[in-house]
Amino acid sequence: KRYAQMGWVATAVEYRIKGRHGTYPFDAVKDAKSAIRWLRENSDRLNIDQNKILATGNSAGGHLSIATVLADDWNEDSDDLKTNAAPNFVIANAAVYDWTTRSSNWIREYNQDTNLVNEISPNELIKKTNTKFLLIHGENDRNCPYSTAETFYNKMKSLNNDVEIHKIPKAEHFIWYGKHSSEVENITAKYINEQNLE
Repeated sequence: KRYAQMGWVATAVEYRIKGRHGTYPFDAVKDAKSAIRWLRENSDRLNIDQNKILATGNSAGGHLSIATVLADDWNEDSDDLKTNAAPNFVIANAAVYDWTTRSSNWIREYNQDTNLVNEISPNELIKKTNTKFLLIHGENDRNCPYSTAETFYNKMKSLNNDVEIHKIPKAEHFIWYGKHSSEVENITAKYINEQNLE
């Protein structure tokens, strides 16, 4: 609602999850990419500026926002692959950057080739891109360690990508609500203003 009040075309994207749909993160990546493509394909009807599409999310949603840009090999069969699935901007809060550090039980359920997880793990998908990134992460995040965000930042910077990282001191994983939410909101608002997205 807040973004809509600012004059944005604001959308909330739903994606498949294991608990509800019996699916795996690969399907969620497909859904996120389909969503960006849908926005581009319907931009005239919805009055969307295709040069100012921003994807943002918290934790898994942050991962999916990043994956729309980097996970080239996972696309829904019904998608028109000529439509760009990458947003122009990504703001990722406490995102998952490295699936290889987590329990591999779910990947074994999906496929015996556990290396397949690298195809949706941002730290394994570094490339040069025109998409601009803002990464916000808690210093003491135990779900998705800050070091994984820092690794992503350093690798992306090494290719001269446009990426910023903000460490929230002493914060754990859930930085988007609670005592750190106002700091995250302020960093986000400042970034949006600097990028002339309002």
